[in-house]
Amino acid sequence: MSNALINYEILLKQFLDDAISIEEFQAAYCERFKNEGRLDEPLFKLLDELFGDVDSFTTDQKLLKHFPGHNSYEPGKSILTSDPTKLAKQAGTGQQVGKIPVGTPGSKERVNFGENIGTYIDKAGNASPTTNGMIHYSKDGIHIVPARP
Repeated sequence: MSNALINYEILLKQFLDDAISIEEFQAAYCERFKNEGRLDEPLFKLLDELFGDVDSFTTDQKLLKHFPGHNSYEPGKSILTSDPTKLAKQAGTGQQVGKIPVGTPGSKERVNFGENIGTYIDKAGNASPTTNGMIHYSKDGIHIVPARP
């Protein structure tokens, strides 16, 4: 087994055991593998199995403003409590919002995830649990925001 695969396995175990947050996982993943010229086939297959065709991690800081406790959190923004990696597996299953085709940078998609994903906060500050989310696509990946129930 390659060193990259062993390192990834250790990092993934820490994440799955809740020893590190999703933000810590993302930062550590990017740091550890930024110098990998090409991923080994077993590591690529593992990543593909876990995350599918959608790159659910994004360098877009817009996602972090929906996580209370993170220094980028903005009070009054809807709060995402579900694992965005898990939710990302449903990308492409919702309704297109706007004229840009789903999956294209700048597109949006409304998805009912079938379970509570967080709290929607409207402009008046009223909070409601929601199963709906808006997936925003960018050139760097996606981010998911709780949407109006």
